[in-house]
Amino acid sequence: MQPKRFDGILLGYGLCNNMLLGLKARHTPVIVPRAHDCVTLLLGSKERYREIFSDAPGTYYYSAGWLEYRQRGGERVERRQGAELGTQDNYEQMVKKYGEDNARYIMETLGNWTQNYSRGLFIRYDFTDHLPARAHVQRLCRERGWAYQEVAGDLRLIQNWLDGNWPEEDFLVVEPGEAVVPSYDHRVIQIEAAAD
Repeated sequence: MQPKRFDGILLGYGLCNNMLLGLKARHTPVIVPRAHDCVTLLLGSKERYREIFSDAPGTYYYSAGWLEYRQRGGERVERRQGAELGTQDNYEQMVKKYGEDNARYIMETLGNWTQNYSRGLFIRYDFTDHLPARAHVQRLCRERGWAYQEVAGDLRLIQNWLDGNWPEEDFLVVEPGEAVVPSYDHRVIQIEAAAD
């Protein structure tokens, strides 16, 4: 990319397991929402995310887009959570690779991810009400023994980001020569001078 060709680069990503850690702006400012993860973007603010999370930390979040992505990618929504961790092998394949004891442990560990959750929260929007997503999430929650709740989504953060309305409390503008690091406070992310 040529320097000075664009005013800024919009990066639609949250801190999300420190994936933004060390992200550097080279010659064009990078504008990042102050978001814990994509759920913050769907709820409209880091404050609303923190409020909902604090109310019930054991919440697994769903949206119509998340469900559609899983289906469009050829994946079944019911697919086990650990598959994203690089292990798409079945039990027999794991026994061949790692031995029976290790394979059993891996399968148990990856299969128990649901035990940390007690609630499924569906983030809904009026424009997705015609989709079967709500019923699908309700079914998943019943199967897992979770409470089902839903909350209205809010696209305000995304809209402001796209419109170029970037107040400092909601967005981090990473100037050339700067890098992103977690702030471990209400700001979520902050700037650190990048080493040359």
